[in-house]
Amino acid sequence: MAIAPPPGLCHPPGMQLRPYQERAIARARSYYLRGRRSVCIVAPTGAGKGTIAATLAQRARGGVLFIVHTREIIRDIGQRMLAAGAGTVGLWTRGRCEGDRGARIHVCGIQTIRDRAELPPARLIIWDECHRTRAASYQAVRERYPDAVHLGMTATPIRGDGQSLGHDYQELVQTVGVPDLIAA
Repeated sequence: MAIAPPPGLCHPPGMQLRPYQERAIARARSYYLRGRRSVCIVAPTGAGKGTIAATLAQRARGGVLFIVHTREIIRDIGQRMLAAGAGTVGLWTRGRCEGDRGARIHVCGIQTIRDRAELPPARLIIWDECHRTRAASYQAVRERYPDAVHLGMTATPIRGDGQSLGHDYQELVQTVGVPDLIAA
């Protein structure tokens, strides 16, 4: 079963990205092409981090795993993936898959993916709210994908406990500032 976006909740297929979103995507891709394995994209709330991530996932080769920290975000990200032209998407929550188990792209809650014995294949792992990735549960999942490349998405690239994101991300891509979003 494939999920379909409800009318009016996400951009239509062939969505137009904003210039700063296109620049962020181009910069992230350039880092990967130069051999970097982990990139963090920083964008304030409302800048379309989900749309940026969905576009990169749709353009990626191989399996994609998008990990989020709350169950409420799973369906929203799945809809953004569909809007970006990703085809079918597997949505994992509470230990089971809604959608297509054989999909190339899977959106999972961290607790669900951490506890699964069998993981979906992934060459790209996208971490929503990636300032959380130093937590043990996130590190446990990361260790299970030693050959994957990683994309972190956050509005706040600073951890409350003072730990650096430099352990997990080699490059930082700034997108747009809040004043520019307000002006737009």
